[in-house]
Amino acid sequence: MHLGLYLESREIQCAELTDEHIGDLTALPDLLDQVEDPVAQFLGDGAYDGEQCRISLASRFEDVEIIIPPPKAATPSTQTETNPTRTDKNILSIQANDRMAWQQRTGYDHRSREETLIGCGKKVIGPQSNLESLTNGFT
Repeated sequence: MHLGLYLESREIQCAELTDEHIGDLTALPDLLDQVEDPVAQFLGDGAYDGEQCRISLASRFEDVEIIIPPPKAATPSTQTETNPTRTDKNILSIQANDRMAWQQRTGYDHRSREETLIGCGKKVIGPQSNLESLTNGFT
């Protein structure tokens, strides 16, 4: 289950049920197609880290602020000195301070509210539910 929420209102703005072989980046275009309102900020987990995700978001939403942490084991690219990517800048910021400081400085720490909402939803659905059982219940 892939969800997009507005953190302030706690409303689900987009949702996609897929099988376990469909990752976040693959599901992202269909999720974005469901969003009608402008998006000022995108908070995504490390699975969204990558240039293609940033390009997709920037092409759909004007001036969107994209906040995605780099993987914990990430290292700066070879172009960091001359042409650093957003990921390079995030890695350097985390190395200079720490991950928690980066989260607070960028606002990524607000994402914990989204994770709490998703956790509540999973409790309602139940631990044994899966895509097949969910889709078999709907016609």
